[in-house]
Amino acid sequence: MRNITIIGAGQSGLQLGLGLVQNGYQVRLVSDRPAEHIATGKVMSSQFMFDDALQSERDLGINDWEPQCPYTDGIGVTVTGPDGKKSTGSMPSTSRDKPWISGSSIPAG
Repeated sequence: MRNITIIGAGQSGLQLGLGLVQNGYQVRLVSDRPAEHIATGKVMSSQFMFDDALQSERDLGINDWEPQCPYTDGIGVTVTGPDGKKSTGSMPSTSRDKPWISGSSIPAG
C-alpha cells in the first residue's frame, strides 16, 4: 500500500484524502488545526462552490449538505485600476462549455 502525505486539511486536502483512501491509499493529513477542530469546528472555507467541486463531493459521497445550499450560476467582479479604468469579469459555475474566465473593460463612471 502506498503512503501519501497531504499538507493542508482544508476543503481540497480533505477531498483529495478521502478519494485516495477510497482507492486503497494510506493517507496522512498535516494541518495546523487539531483533528477535532477539523471534524466539528467552524467551517474555514467559503460557502460558495462551483459545480466541478460539488461533483467531486458527489463522487466521494460527502455532499450531505448540498440540498441546504443555494444554487449559484457563477460570480462576477469589478476591478478599478490606478487610472480609474474599471474592468469586469465573470466566472461561470462550470467550465465544461464556457470559458473559465470572461471579461470586458467598461468606462469608469
